[in-house]
Amino acid sequence: MHARKVDAVFPEMRSAKSSITISLPKGSKLSEDWTQQLLNRGKRVKLTVISNQKCSQCDVWLDESFPFPFVIIDEKVLWLGLSLEGARGVQPPYVAARLRSNKMCEYFLNRFSEAVWR
Repeated sequence: MHARKVDAVFPEMRSAKSSITISLPKGSKLSEDWTQQLLNRGKRVKLTVISNQKCSQCDVWLDESFPFPFVIIDEKVLWLGLSLEGARGVQPPYVAARLRSNKMCEYFLNRFSEAVWR
């Protein structure tokens, strides 16, 4: 999927039941569309932002920067390559991938936990 198309990820974010985790590479920031989607999440949906820029609208902020953007929804769905609009210095092709896998999301989140706590 083209990484600048968000029409598939936004409905999934709106239907999140428990959590949304988003990683923004160094120098990236969320576009207005992304910010609105995250602000309009369900009241019980915990938002975790992994970024070197402080996020006041999130429930958990991890002051860390990873070289690629990703979104994990309900620890079940991984969108790799999104949110690309706010990324700097990215060259085509703009590609995003979606993977539905509890095990992969768990593995992915555990790897980032280890990196953050080192």
